[in-house]
Amino acid sequence: MKNRDRLLVTLAAAALFAPWVVHADEKKADIDRTPVDCIITRNIDKTDIIDDQTILFYMKGKNKPIYRNYLPSKCPNLESSDRFGYAVTSSRLCKVDLIQALPRVGIPIPCRIGEFTPISAEEVEELHAVHDKGRRGGDKIDVKPVEPPKEDAAAAPKGSDEGK
Repeated sequence: MKNRDRLLVTLAAAALFAPWVVHADEKKADIDRTPVDCIITRNIDKTDIIDDQTILFYMKGKNKPIYRNYLPSKCPNLESSDRFGYAVTSSRLCKVDLIQALPRVGIPIPCRIGEFTPISAEEVEELHAVHDKGRRGGDKIDVKPVEPPKEDAAAAPKGSDEGK
């Protein structure tokens, strides 16, 4: 009988805590990471160019995903231009479409875009941090200017210029 009682207590405890365990797993996997081929252009709130190969698409509305689009190849002058344009025949921007980096001077450069992968706000911060660190020069030494110590007139050595 003791074994049966232990088994019942164990099963009751498992049933009691099961919803918490499932809920914890849902929090970890709250973003569907499945890439999509297209996004609806009217749902784009803003874009953010990370570098010559990465663009973030922020969608409108609450709890809307942020999509990272990693271009199949680097798009020259995309980051330095900090702007791009596109033309679509439908109301969707798809991975087969072209964007154009719009440099302030020069000719627009067409580039193919890739899949749209949902990412979290934390991943956006991490992308910016890694990019900003690379821009500063990575793990190089930070140099800060300092002022030399002020000389004390009484402590200064007497030179041979005195008496001349």
